[in-house]
Amino acid sequence: MASEEGVILICPEWQGHTYQGYTYDPMTDDLNATADSDVITMLKLTEEKYPQIDQSRVYISGLSAGSMNTTNAGLSDSKYFAAAAGHSGPFGASELNKKAVAENKDKYDMPIIYFTGDGDEYCKGAFDTTESNGGLQVAQLYQELNDMEVTQLEDVLEADAYLYGVPWTKRYTIEPTAENIAKIDVGAMENAKGVEISMARIYGWGHWNYTPDAKLMWEFMSKYARDVNTGETIRLDKQTPETPTNPDQKPSDSNEPTKTPAKNDTVTSTTTNVKTGDSTQVMPLAVFACLSALAFILVVKKSKKNN
Repeated sequence: MASEEGVILICPEWQGHTYQGYTYDPMTDDLNATADSDVITMLKLTEEKYPQIDQSRVYISGLSAGSMNTTNAGLSDSKYFAAAAGHSGPFGASELNKKAVAENKDKYDMPIIYFTGDGDEYCKGAFDTTESNGGLQVAQLYQELNDMEVTQLEDVLEADAYLYGVPWTKRYTIEPTAENIAKIDVGAMENAKGVEISMARIYGWGHWNYTPDAKLMWEFMSKYARDVNTGETIRLDKQTPETPTNPDQKPSDSNEPTKTPAKNDTVTSTTTNVKTGDSTQVMPLAVFACLSALAFILVVKKSKKNN
């Protein structure tokens, strides 16, 4: 997907455990559960090195422990990311997660999508149950953050148990094809601003990447941008050509409430060669992803601005 979409891919190593005899120092000690952890420091350094990065279109994604990092950073560092996607997770809600929701729910929205196999040894308990599970707990966090009605455990229906127990307002099935070898059931809901949360069940899949959903994750994330002046989430697919986002300013560290994003210049698609430190004004796309073993930042070099 990085090659097809024309992104810059930066992969810092992250591990931080001794599983199966391998020992690595973690990139951050709290799995991104608190604001401005080490991965944000890395993101800022990368943005300084590549001023072409469109800071309104930074995304976070990850596998396994990186899925947990994605969940946490989406809550604690919402202002830096336009959307998030996870695979082989999530794993539940911590007290730090709940604190981050309380601090950010009146300031930011956060669109997020997850894909998890129902054969995943760590996550299979999220399906076919009316009990509390990691998927339901994460959905509840993001429902609260995004000003949606929060699913209560006592209201979970048997009909919803196959998909984390969440009463999704939109559901669809992706049947196996030449590209998709597994069946996927997807649930989604969105708030009044068009900010979505979505979770999927991959039938028969275990704790690992399912390649076709990379495209599905990208299609989801790339619909979104975050206004760098106000923190407002913007649905790019619902905008008119006269109202793209403005990449010229870094995310604000203020606690001001979100406001309606301003209108800016139209963008057209061209090809641009970029060197480190080049200050050419282009519309790149930054994606930051964490995996259990690796973390990625993807930066799409999109186009020059019209004068």
